[in-house]
Amino acid sequence: GGINEHSSWYCNGTYTRTAPNGESISLGCLSIHGQVKLPEIIAYSCNVGTAYASDRVQAADLNRLIREFGFGSRTGLPLSGESVGYLRPVERWSLRSKPTISIGQELAATTVQIMQAASAIANEGYLVQPRIVSKTIAPDGSLSRDFPTQALRRVISKRTAQAMLESLERSVAPGGTGRRADIGDVRIGVKTGTAQMIDQRTGAYSKEDFIASCIGFLPADDPHIIIYQAVVLRHWVKA
Repeated sequence: GGINEHSSWYCNGTYTRTAPNGESISLGCLSIHGQVKLPEIIAYSCNVGTAYASDRVQAADLNRLIREFGFGSRTGLPLSGESVGYLRPVERWSLRSKPTISIGQELAATTVQIMQAASAIANEGYLVQPRIVSKTIAPDGSLSRDFPTQALRRVISKRTAQAMLESLERSVAPGGTGRRADIGDVRIGVKTGTAQMIDQRTGAYSKEDFIASCIGFLPADDPHIIIYQAVVLRHWVKA
């Protein structure tokens, strides 16, 4: 309920905010995107639009919804060593937390958590329990055991899920950050991501090392497949 299809902001390349106590924060964007609504924010990976949108919701509500999507807890896959990821309690959030968490910082997530969260967008707002095996077949061809799809809970409305899919499809259009994922004969919606890596020498974000990722929904008008890929881009320096 924080924003709707009419919500709009101007991206001049930088998000700024000043608290009543005088503390100021700023976040940079990939470019100057001008006036943006939800479709443009997704298509251009606009940090500024995302950050300003986060100002429309309370921290407690944002935290609740993030956890409803499954972040900060195990998915329950029958695998040993599954991580819960990392998400600080809302009581420990700073002035920066809402905008930075909204663009993907200040939290850590596993691939399975990301895929599970994406399932809510693909399934009209319902979060789906991950599974490894759909069914097992006996040697005679009969069904030995079935593992049916299980919807855990509704996270977002059908309308919101549809708006997200339409916006994700904009990413593969010319000018979108996911344009290279366009495969032509199948409608696809994608969201790209660029995660900064820590420079172990300085303890700060590296200016050269990144994790580039992309999640895709296809076909975009009725998703049956979600694909997630991540590539580590590391600048190697000879000793």
